[in-house]
Amino acid sequence: MAENKVAIGQRAPSLYVLTTMPIDPDQTATIVTSRAIRAGHEEDFEHWVVELNRLARSAAGYRTAIRLGQTAGFQHLLFRFDDRAAVEAWLEDTQVHAHVAIADGFSTALRQIDVGDGVTF
Repeated sequence: MAENKVAIGQRAPSLYVLTTMPIDPDQTATIVTSRAIRAGHEEDFEHWVVELNRLARSAAGYRTAIRLGQTAGFQHLLFRFDDRAAVEAWLEDTQVHAHVAIADGFSTALRQIDVGDGVTF
């Protein structure tokens, strides 16, 4: 393979890497829970979210999880499931319900659910 070198001050050629990503089926459901963590409870949240992720991974229909942190104690948790029924079953699970109640003691939540491969919240 030829080696390409670029001198200082010279613009490097653009490189594009083509890859394929699987597209989720139209019925895939996303649940977003945004939480405002009360000051002094950041460590409580860190421990809590580890268990929440474990509960999600063990649920039927679980696809993936993403966590987006913001400043001032805001955290956004995104979970993808095969469909809305899988989301609702997970949320109604007694362990999940009890675990969510723990976080309600040190944070305030806003929960949103949408279905499709391109969701908007």
